[in-house]
Amino acid sequence: MIGYKFYRYDDVHGYQFVGTITERRRDPTRITDDSIMNLARKVVGAYADIGRIFVVPIVLDCRSTKYLN
Repeated sequence: MIGYKFYRYDDVHGYQFVGTITERRRDPTRITDDSIMNLARKVVGAYADIGRIFVVPIVLDCRSTKYLN
């Protein structure tokens, strides 16, 4: 599963971690830069300066662990 870590740049504090969102689209051809920035607006806020948002794509491990008794 794909996810994104969002960081916001602040002139005083530098890059600050804002949040993580998992990608909900199953078809990777539908994932565009604009769709990722729309996710960023949901995390940071609609009025945030998108030019100061840094996105890091991550791969999330979704394997379930079965406990053996």
